[in-house]
Amino acid sequence: MGKYFFCSLVFKINAMKLKIALLFLIWSYTFGFGQNKTYDLLEAHTETKILYDRVYPVSKAHDLKTQQVSSAYFKQVYHEMQRADFLQRMPQLEFLRQQADQGFSENQIPLSLLINDFEVLRSDALNRNKMQLNSKNQLEFKDFSKDDLIRYSINLLAPILAKTKSNTPEFILKFSGKS
Repeated sequence: MGKYFFCSLVFKINAMKLKIALLFLIWSYTFGFGQNKTYDLLEAHTETKILYDRVYPVSKAHDLKTQQVSSAYFKQVYHEMQRADFLQRMPQLEFLRQQADQGFSENQIPLSLLINDFEVLRSDALNRNKMQLNSKNQLEFKDFSKDDLIRYSINLLAPILAKTKSNTPEFILKFSGKS
């Protein structure tokens, strides 16, 4: 009886730890990697209407290493650009996933082309006292100059399907219809 009770108790404690870890992971992903509303008032100051600081820079799109662009890396860059866009002009990442699934079923490897200009805040803009946080925890410029934003261009072409079941795949590039 004692061994059964001890094993049952250990299992319940481990299950509880797993549930807490899972909840923490979901919470940190939702709030840590989500879109940041702190930068919403800066939209008027951007020329491209894409402010990369709005998202957590997992791909480091402003410092790309483009020798080898994998499907996963391309999707990460694309998703960050799509979320950082104030005007939401790019199709959702789900659209790329659907194209990849369709390509897999038709023995095709869809290619995706990403051509974007975006901006990043200068790292010293806060230190130079050019910005302030308002009562809604949003950044705003006290004295804006174009030098406070750094403009970058990104041009990537990559397959959005990591593998295929065919030995002779067909690469395709379709126009999404959005501009």
